Amino acid sequence: MKEIENDFEDYLERHWEDYEFTGIVKIDLKTFEVKSGKVSGHLLNNFAMDEFNNHLRVATTIGNWRFRNKMTNNIYL
Repeated sequence: MKEIENDFEDYLERHWEDYEFTGIVKIDLKTFEVKSGKVSGHLLNNFAMDEFNNHLRVATTIGNWRFRNKMTNNIYL
C-alpha cells in the first residue's frame, strides 16, 4: 500500500500545475449569448482580471495548496 501512496505522491509532484482551474463565463446582456472557458490557476482577488480593448486579461496563481513551496503565476489575454 505504501508503494501506491508513494507513486501517487510522485505523480502529484510531476503534475502539480494541472489541478487548479478557474472557469470564466461572459454573457451578452442584450442577446444573452454565452461564452465560456477556463484558465489554469485561481484569481487572488478582484484586481486579478480586467477588460482592455474588448479583451479579458486574467492573472492567476497556481500552488499554495498541496505543495506550498511551489507557486507559479500566469497571465492570459
